[in-house]
Amino acid sequence: MIDSCFDQSDRHHEQALSGHCASIRRQQRIPGSHFHIDCTQRILRRIAIEPYVTHFTLERAVRKHAGPLQHASAIVGFICAVFAAQWASAQPGTGQPVPKSTPEAPSQCPPAGKSRVALLELKSQAFKLDPAGVQALSIALIPCLADPDPQIRDGVAFEALSTWMRGRQVKPETAIRLLSVLQPQLTSQRGQQAADQGFTQPFAALTLAEIVRMDRIEPFLSARQRTSLATSSAAYLKSVADYRGFDAASGWRHGVAHGADLLMQLALNLRVDKPALDENLAAIAAQVSPSQEHFYVYGEPTRLAAATFYTAQRQVHSAEEWTRWFEALTDPAPLENWKSAFTSQRGLSKRHNTLAFLQALYTLLQENGNAQTKERLLPPLQKALEAVW
Repeated sequence: MIDSCFDQSDRHHEQALSGHCASIRRQQRIPGSHFHIDCTQRILRRIAIEPYVTHFTLERAVRKHAGPLQHASAIVGFICAVFAAQWASAQPGTGQPVPKSTPEAPSQCPPAGKSRVALLELKSQAFKLDPAGVQALSIALIPCLADPDPQIRDGVAFEALSTWMRGRQVKPETAIRLLSVLQPQLTSQRGQQAADQGFTQPFAALTLAEIVRMDRIEPFLSARQRTSLATSSAAYLKSVADYRGFDAASGWRHGVAHGADLLMQLALNLRVDKPALDENLAAIAAQVSPSQEHFYVYGEPTRLAAATFYTAQRQVHSAEEWTRWFEALTDPAPLENWKSAFTSQRGLSKRHNTLAFLQALYTLLQENGNAQTKERLLPPLQKALEAVW
């Protein structure tokens, strides 16, 4: 019964799902109060695959709205309504739910009850807080990841979150809450607006890389959450058109590098499958040499190379697949050939960026690659270098 409700979500749009769940709610009657606990647990396990509904959120909602139910079907009806609501907000034509920040998502920086002085003082104390304080401030600092002041954005908000996550102080439910707010920012048009100043998306990506690292070390994301995040991450990197790196006044933006860091952490996670890694490689290829006449000068090729290297270390792509990837990467188009690169800014930037990436990847491979990775990657990589050089 429960499975049939959720399996429908993979094949039908919101109207069909709502009707199916309503039918279950009307028809199913399972006597015995002893069953409703087991049923609730099964529902919680199933619904946890949906990236934006978590165990603790659902448990709280069931307790609030369902009460001391004697029939599991009532709980099923409530859960189906929650799931249908996710589908009601699906992106047109995709059937994929649109991630949304929860109503409690903070919106101010510094957080309520804190000042900039207090935040900087916390940094001077190595971000030491009690466990409850870490969970609360982790969420409260989200808006500060887009603050125009680099001392707050980079020096406090990101550094605090990274310190706590790497120190295993952030609980999984807190990380999932962070994910539910930050992942939508990757593909939100808000990040492209001039008023945003270009900080939101790069620092969402950098923080999400820390969440992926957490999940790699001690898994807590569902397969669907992981896949959804991988898709959003690749889409973000491919879409980056703001190539600002460092500014003396406002600090770092560095969208390409931060996006590459996120893809690198995904590549290191053995639970991320080959289709997701294929998306990563396509996104990396799109940014090796931007279509604009832009010369990378802030280390972006090295970060893109690292994401590629760790994807190769997974050993899920054949030598033939790598050969095709490098051939496409080193296609000189729209130039007539690589020799003509020296006659235009566009050509020079394309050659500069492509060579920087290939050389960084070659160094990583020679210094750190295992024998199998070298066997698959070195021949097409050397050929690519010769073609561009």
